[in-house]
Amino acid sequence: MVTNSPSMGAEDHAGVSDKHSAALIAAGSVTATVGGAFVTVTALEPGRPLRPLWANAWFDIGFACAIIGLALAALGLYLNFRRQERTPPVAGATEPGPGPAGGRPGPVLPPLVVKVLADSSFAGWRHTAMIAALHVEIENTTNQDIVIDGYEFTCDNAAQPLWNHQVSTDERISLLQEIKRRDESQEHGQPLRSFTQIASRNRISGWLLMPVSRNSEGGTPGCTVAVRDVLGNRYLAKLPRQEPRTYAPASGSDGPHLQ
Repeated sequence: MVTNSPSMGAEDHAGVSDKHSAALIAAGSVTATVGGAFVTVTALEPGRPLRPLWANAWFDIGFACAIIGLALAALGLYLNFRRQERTPPVAGATEPGPGPAGGRPGPVLPPLVVKVLADSSFAGWRHTAMIAALHVEIENTTNQDIVIDGYEFTCDNAAQPLWNHQVSTDERISLLQEIKRRDESQEHGQPLRSFTQIASRNRISGWLLMPVSRNSEGGTPGCTVAVRDVLGNRYLAKLPRQEPRTYAPASGSDGPHLQ
C-alpha cells in the first residue's frame, strides 16, 4: 500500500507563519551556505598563491553569495515579525468547545451569548398595560473584555395596539415613573443597564423592566432583547409569546378559567 507523505515546504519553518517570509529565509540560508562553502574552500586551497583572498574571483563570488544570503534571511525574519505584530487576535470567535466522543470539536460560540432566564415575569398595571421584568444573562466567551454600547428591547404585540396608544398621558407618565422606581430600588435585582462592560470569560445577569401592551385575550407577548457592543455587533435573545393558560374548573364552577 502506498501512502502520500506531506513534503516540507518553505512555510513549514518552525515559528514562521508567513509562507513568503519563510521562502526568503530558506533562500537566504541556502545562498549563504553556498557562499560560505566557496569562501572556505578558497581560503583553505592547497598551494594557493600568496596574495590577498579578495583578489581571488571564487572567494569574491562566495563572499558575495554569503552576504546576499544573510541579507535575504534577515529580511525574511523582519517581514515575518512585522506580520505577526500587525495580526490582531480574532475577537469574533473562540476556540471550539469540547465535542462529543470521537474528538470532533463543538460549535464556535459568538463573543456574547445572551439568554432570557426562566424567572422573568409580567405584571399587570391598571388593566391597561403590563410591566415586563426580564432577567437577562450575558456571557463573554472571548479572552478579552467587551464594552457594551447599549441595550435594545422590542415586543411582538400580535396586532394589538401599542401600550402607549391605550393609556392617557397621565397614565403613561405614571407607568414610566413606576418602572423607574422599581429600577432604582432594585426591586427585582440589579438593572441590566448598569453593566457597561463584560469581563473576559465572565457571566453577568441583570433585570430589564419595560412597559408592554396587555392582550385582552390573555397571555404574554413575545419579547426580544438585543445587546450592542461598541463595534456595532448585536446579540439577541428571545422570549417566546405565551398563550393564555387554561386551568381545570374548580369544583362547583361552570367552566375553565383563563390567566
